[in-house]
Amino acid sequence: MQNNVRIRILTHLNNETKTIVDRLKTNENVDVKYLQGSLQTSLTTLVIDRKLSLEVEVKDDTKHNSYESVGLSTYSNSESTVWTRASIFETLWIRAEIEEKERTPPRI
Repeated sequence: MQNNVRIRILTHLNNETKTIVDRLKTNENVDVKYLQGSLQTSLTTLVIDRKLSLEVEVKDDTKHNSYESVGLSTYSNSESTVWTRASIFETLWIRAEIEEKERTPPRI
């Protein structure tokens, strides 16, 4: 049985994420867009079905276990909180699409 799960990821492009993204892109249900450097953050946000959100602050990503590498985390099923996180994601997604189109030369 195949689920129709669609995954969209916004991330910064570097050597480590490129390797992971290249593997993920083999799945047609995964779409990845890259954020520009000026938007770098130490916060990871997960929004599921626009019903749940999880935000995790990355304190030190050089640590070898999650307990030492993360700071504050916030889970929410509050409609307003999740809607806000989803709206931020959508705005950044659209911005990444526009920037991607600007970097791509027009086809002749």
